[in-house]
Amino acid sequence: AEQQEPTHITVDKGRLVTLGQLELQHLASLAEALRKMIAVEVESETSKLLAIARKLPLEAIRSRSTESVPIPGKPDTFKVRSKFNDGHKDG
Repeated sequence: AEQQEPTHITVDKGRLVTLGQLELQHLASLAEALRKMIAVEVESETSKLLAIARKLPLEAIRSRSTESVPIPGKPDTFKVRSKFNDGHKDG
């Protein structure tokens, strides 16, 4: 037709979102503030644990297992967990 007009609307499932410079600065500021807060908490907890460890006999510390729990890998973090079942049946 000579006159063009929209004929339909579709949903684009692949959206592209970008942040402006100001938003990026705010995000960086937030990340830095959180990093500082976490560093303070880690330092505090480290001090508490050291205080507890210093009260233990050295032999008790040395005799403890050196086993460490591994950090889960990516496949483990994406495993779907089963739903909690409390034994109650609906219906």
